[in-house]
Amino acid sequence: MKAAFTLIEMLVCVAIIGLLIALLLPAVQAAREQARRRQCANNLGQLALAIANYESCHGCLPPGTLDSAGPIRSRAVGHHLSWVAQILPWFEEANVFRHLDFSVGAYHPNNVRARRSYFYLLHCPSDNNYIPAGVSNYAGCHHDLEAPIDADNHGVLFLNSLVRYRDIRDGRAHTIVLGEKFIKEGELGWLSGTRATLRNAGTPINATSAPGGPLAVMEKVGAIPSEPLSPGASPPERSPLPDSTATMPWVYADDLNFEDRGEYQPAVAGAATPALVVGGFESSHTGGGAQFAFGDGSVRFLTQMIDMTTYQRLAHRADGELTDDR
Repeated sequence: MKAAFTLIEMLVCVAIIGLLIALLLPAVQAAREQARRRQCANNLGQLALAIANYESCHGCLPPGTLDSAGPIRSRAVGHHLSWVAQILPWFEEANVFRHLDFSVGAYHPNNVRARRSYFYLLHCPSDNNYIPAGVSNYAGCHHDLEAPIDADNHGVLFLNSLVRYRDIRDGRAHTIVLGEKFIKEGELGWLSGTRATLRNAGTPINATSAPGGPLAVMEKVGAIPSEPLSPGASPPERSPLPDSTATMPWVYADDLNFEDRGEYQPAVAGAATPALVVGGFESSHTGGGAQFAFGDGSVRFLTQMIDMTTYQRLAHRADGELTDDR
């Protein structure tokens, strides 16, 4: 008589194998997240290095955004060329840089093709949402408080900023340069020096899109009724949106691969000028926090439980206060 497994023995073996797999899966998922976090940290480190190389060539950090006057509204109206556009040659995207027309704004038809470019360096691998071309998971730090992007901000990348390393008097190792952010539908993309590429420390980490956060609700404020533009055609002279005063080209949502064409801005209860709201840093990493690149090139994970006073001091380039950010 041949030896063989009984049905009960086989069921026990299957149960044991299933249990081992169930115990193994969390470890595999944790290992994958650690790999994604390392890749994200590498992205931030590469961007910080590009900014440092820009400083070596120009004697100052790149401006956070370029425009004739502030404050900057997160609407597709204005010059708004971002810090990302300035550092393209320093992370091996010189060809895209050559195709940019810096004499016109970020939303001008001359810059449509360049604006749609996808850079893996701007994408956090832990963000599992659909990532259209032309957007960024990383933003520069423009201020320590929730306030509009303007020329008097306390960060290192803000309106028409020309911050030198010697201006970072608190020390580069204690000053945030870049951090993570979520990508929202209707964002204006990496070329736009608005909240699409700039954030502040006025909101706790990961609270910007939480219920009650400054960008908790995204409201479509108007649809563009015309048919899609034919190749080579120019946008209409004036925006058809009822509350827009745009007299120059703006971004259609489908320029960034969104299905609905329109202009988007956050809806904040009681806010008179929601387009001035910027928001804070946030990430999809486990552990409750986000990764930040500092002025010395280091990348650190800051927990969302960090003391807000400490957090805001890290976002201020020269407040002269001591911080315990270990």
